[in-house]
Amino acid sequence: MKDKHSGGSRPPIQPRPPLGQEIDYSPRTYTPREKLLFGIHIPAIGLAAVVLIFLAAGCTSGAYTYEKVNNSGIVVARDKDSGGKVTSVEIKTESAASFIVENSGKGKELLEMIDKKVEISGKARPFQGGKLLTVETYKVLG
Repeated sequence: MKDKHSGGSRPPIQPRPPLGQEIDYSPRTYTPREKLLFGIHIPAIGLAAVVLIFLAAGCTSGAYTYEKVNNSGIVVARDKDSGGKVTSVEIKTESAASFIVENSGKGKELLEMIDKKVEISGKARPFQGGKLLTVETYKVLG
């Protein structure tokens, strides 16, 4: 009778030895689809390659470069809701640059300071063709 595994890629399962006989603990042999490359499983090499590609792509495309900002300018309303309440502001500087203010932390406090001149410091990053500013500190100048 022909063994059903003789033509397959896996070796047949060995039956348990009778009581009193030792079990063979020698390393198993690799089947052709689990070939080694420099002593490493090929699936392990593939996983390592995927991780490296993921990290390289994440470090270049999803990463933001922040720039430190210390500037002064006028707080201007950027967006209003249907009731006319200011929901977003930006800082217009004297050099014609503007910073969209992030609505969190100290930035939320600037929603109440429309048309006031402020001195700001924080971190800016690219955002929708402009710069999004995370305000760390501000001082009202007038």
